Amino acid sequence: MKTIQPTFPIKSVIFWLIVLSSLFAFASKSVLISYTFGFFPVYLFSLIFRHYTNNIVISDNILTTKINFDKFQIDLDKVKSFEVKKKSLLLQLLFGLPKEVTQVEYNKYDTLQLNSADSVLLEALSRNDKV
Repeated sequence: MKTIQPTFPIKSVIFWLIVLSSLFAFASKSVLISYTFGFFPVYLFSLIFRHYTNNIVISDNILTTKINFDKFQIDLDKVKSFEVKKKSLLLQLLFGLPKEVTQVEYNKYDTLQLNSADSVLLEALSRNDKV
């Protein structure tokens, strides 16, 4: 059994801390402006930690991942294909995504994006890749 934890998005955290501090400094003159400009960046800042809490467990022939409140169990024999995709710098800064993510197609119409391109994950997927 191998557990894969995502890396901490430090670039994104620093980016949002700079954005939030500059917005609050600019909007401190009016309460309405500070609430308006403050809520959206704080919400996006919280999205960073949502991606960080995802973990992937590979045991025997089953890949288990928990994304938000959903738990996915994928039989590695049913994986049709997988692809490693690069994410833009904007998505890395705004949402805390890693540089590379793995998109897995399994069953007939199901697709899942895993926020990792770890070598252990790619090796487990490539053993069972049918394409």
